Amino acid sequence: MTLAGSTYLYFLLWQLSAPFLWWAVVSVLLGLGFTFFSGAVEAWLVDALRFTGYEGGLETVLGRGQMVSGAAMLAGSVAGGVIAQATNLGVPFLIRVGVLLAMFVVAFLLMHDVGFTPERSAHPLKATRAVLDASIENGLKNPPVRYVMLAAPFSAGVGIYVFYALQPYLLQLFGDPRAYSVAGLAAAIVAGRRWWADGLHRVSGASFANALRC
Repeated sequence: MTLAGSTYLYFLLWQLSAPFLWWAVVSVLLGLGFTFFSGAVEAWLVDALRFTGYEGGLETVLGRGQMVSGAAMLAGSVAGGVIAQATNLGVPFLIRVGVLLAMFVVAFLLMHDVGFTPERSAHPLKATRAVLDASIENGLKNPPVRYVMLAAPFSAGVGIYVFYALQPYLLQLFGDPRAYSVAGLAAAIVAGRRWWADGLHRVSGASFANALRC
């Protein structure tokens, strides 16, 4: 609901020609919505699989989910650009709000929280501190993980810039600032790269596992 609400606020800000400050505030809410949406789904899936006695590898299941997510992002990016060019920039946002609300209803009715027991023994601040300490101990203090963490803002930042902020300059080079389908295609290429990388990772992992069995 946070993601759907903040997306609709984006639409309202566009309608009202709101100042930059409000865009920044709503962007924080949008990021919070993505955080609730992504991590919660993966956690629910892992708990449910363990509760039902699933004995397969979680990597395969999560890898397939990433591939489906990448394919959906690719298709949605192209469709969003085409719809925006045929109508206006606000319509894809409204469609996204509708899809998110429908997903919320489906999740509320079908995704039962099984295999999860809330931990209520620790105070929220103490629990947060414990997670932070564990992240530092197993992350920043672990040299291989540390360099991955330090490089992540740069590698992810380039991807975010290309996916979200590069399109106006691309359309300027293209010569038509309203060719939103071209911008959608560019965003789809970025999404397709992620889809390909996830698929390659899955195939490589399966090949390595088969080699170990031989």
